[in-house]
Amino acid sequence: MNKKRLFLVIIIFLFIISCQSKQEDGIPIEQILHFPEKTENKKINYYDKEYSKELDIRNKKGEYSLILSGYAYSPDKDAYYNVYRSSFLDGNDNFVKGTPKNIEDFLVYEKVIDVGLGKFYKEIDNLEKVQKKEPKLVDLDKYVQDWINILREERAKIKEIRSYYETGEYKKDDYSKGKILNDEYLKILYKRKQIFRTLNKKVKQEDYEEEKTIISNSISDDNLYMNLRKLNLLMGIFDDRLYDWNEISIGKNEKFNVDIKNQKRYRAELELILMEVEKQLKKTKELTTDSKIYSMYLKKDVYIKILEQGDKGVELSKKILDKIDNKNYDNLNALAVDNVVNTLEMYINIRQNLIVKQ
Repeated sequence: MNKKRLFLVIIIFLFIISCQSKQEDGIPIEQILHFPEKTENKKINYYDKEYSKELDIRNKKGEYSLILSGYAYSPDKDAYYNVYRSSFLDGNDNFVKGTPKNIEDFLVYEKVIDVGLGKFYKEIDNLEKVQKKEPKLVDLDKYVQDWINILREERAKIKEIRSYYETGEYKKDDYSKGKILNDEYLKILYKRKQIFRTLNKKVKQEDYEEEKTIISNSISDDNLYMNLRKLNLLMGIFDDRLYDWNEISIGKNEKFNVDIKNQKRYRAELELILMEVEKQLKKTKELTTDSKIYSMYLKKDVYIKILEQGDKGVELSKKILDKIDNKNYDNLNALAVDNVVNTLEMYINIRQNLIVKQ
């Protein structure tokens, strides 16, 4: 092979690698699963300006994380779309003219939903308050502002759609504006989901790193509490990867609708995370003794329940992977939601109910 041809082969190879890395955006799962080495515990000067700034950054990120989690688990975010879909969309989200009964039902249900949505959209104001806080986080604040903007745009479009059907304008133009409003609404909805995914993925991956550092500096064979935190973190990473950091459709009857470009890599990453979950669950069980539970002031009944939740998570995850392998998407979202709820309940048990108050 001459030098010119060899150079061309190398250029093509590098181009292919570059394209693959762009498709697989974000941090590779292998890196997400890597726990850092234990660092030396430095004495903290609580009056130090740098420490104070670091704490402010951490607190702001924590507030973002809480708001995102509340949004992800809220059924309200899908409530309007579900009512709208039943009146004006076919199975493929194509616009259809609503019957008089469809429109009557839509307006009744939409008004009921709007009470809940009013509280839901108030979260935008809370989000904006956090976004304006110091210190400024260049890497996050912009994404948050994009999300605030699209949520307000969605709210305005919902009001416009309501007015169109409430005033009977659709009778005069034979739904011509209704079709336009439909296209605009679905476009906003799609954009909302894309912005949420970008922001959620960034915040979650930073959360992982912080939690991994805490665990790495504290975990040991004697520390059952930190072993449980590691198990729960790994289970949470599985759930996030399963939904590809997208919004979660809480309704169990909803379709599992996650657009994955590289199915082979997606499946392999889920398998890799599950292996780490099983490994950590096995290790924690092997470390468990009554004396260790007692010495750490842990509530034994809650501790046992958490291990059972670990077993349940593994069982559900395996069923999910079987369905993905067999391309059987019936009830897949119901299984995925059960898994997410199990992980969340386990988190609450670990953080709030496990340690005996002294």
